Amino acid sequence: MSLETGQYYITSADSGGFPIGRSSREDRSTKPKGIFRLPKGTESVWDVEKLANGNYTLKNGGAIVGGTAGDGVFAYVIPDQTTGTVTTEWKFIFDDRRANEGTAFVITEAPTGRSNGWVTPASDDDESYPGPQVVLRVTIRGPSQPPFYPANEVFFFKKVNA
Repeated sequence: MSLETGQYYITSADSGGFPIGRSSREDRSTKPKGIFRLPKGTESVWDVEKLANGNYTLKNGGAIVGGTAGDGVFAYVIPDQTTGTVTTEWKFIFDDRRANEGTAFVITEAPTGRSNGWVTPASDDDESYPGPQVVLRVTIRGPSQPPFYPANEVFFFKKVNA
């Protein structure tokens, strides 16, 4: 299964489906803006572009989204900031085990395939704003058929106006 180019809401599969996106309380600098687990009711619209090679680019708040392994996932308000080790092309791996729950994907770096992906850190505080920042790190893939992915590595995509 794959997604078509369009606008989507992204929510985490862990902790009851919190929205994922930029904080509404950002500074006004041109520094990259973090991508966070947000409180329910604060959905953020994402622009998803499917590339000819089957990979994707993501934008949130009009800014390209990228990350560096071992660090956070960010929206880069100035595209020139995405040079070097910043990944801005993503591979979506469909989560067959959650197919009955919605359109669920693991988001990984396209260049590495499956090794580094988006992970929502655990948090006991569901009320803070924003919540924990999404990080890019080695993902876990359970040895079963279909593969098992922890909920904090799975994200649901819901088409806007669907």
